[in-house]
Amino acid sequence: MAHLQAAGWFQDRSRLEAVRARPLADLPADLRRQLVETLRRQRLEELRQRRLVTLGREERLRVHRILRELGVRGDEEPLRGLRRKPVAELEPEVYRRLLRDLGEQAVAEWGETRFQDLPEEQRALLTAYLGRRIMGRIERRVLLYTISRLWIDYLTDIEDLRRGIGLEAFGQRDPLVEYKRRAFELFEELGQNIRRTVVRSLFRQPPEPLRSG
Repeated sequence: MAHLQAAGWFQDRSRLEAVRARPLADLPADLRRQLVETLRRQRLEELRQRRLVTLGREERLRVHRILRELGVRGDEEPLRGLRRKPVAELEPEVYRRLLRDLGEQAVAEWGETRFQDLPEEQRALLTAYLGRRIMGRIERRVLLYTISRLWIDYLTDIEDLRRGIGLEAFGQRDPLVEYKRRAFELFEELGQNIRRTVVRSLFRQPPEPLRSG
């Protein structure tokens, strides 16, 4: 009843006391529905405030372990040490893509030449190429982190929905039907939140340093 009182439903204290004395099942149908809706809104608001830091230590470690396995690192600098490294000694994935995208002749000409010793035009070409690759890594990192974080919130919402779905009976609604409806809505919200968060995060990403000379 405190939820309805806080929402302004009982300005008349005598009415509040009369309602408190009655079993919940004996309340008027419209009042029961309002109680269920108020409880649901309050619970959803609490869930919106949750973050990864509110999880237990074991859950946080599991999430971080998954991110590490996926190669997501917040402190990644793909061009670290590139200045003194010969082009031929770039990591295999980068070297193969250079061969594919820029041609064997161009890459062969660079050979054992260090990045900082390349002619300015070639250095600019390689810097632009690796810059695109860094952007791809940033996009993947943001996407994986966002999905991991919001997926935890989604699973928490579903679990709380499952535990509290019995209250729907007080509102004269079929708990199973309401569970399916709310679960679908939560999944739709998950997709929308992922899209919004990824776009917003990408626009706020600071540029990563290119150590090219």
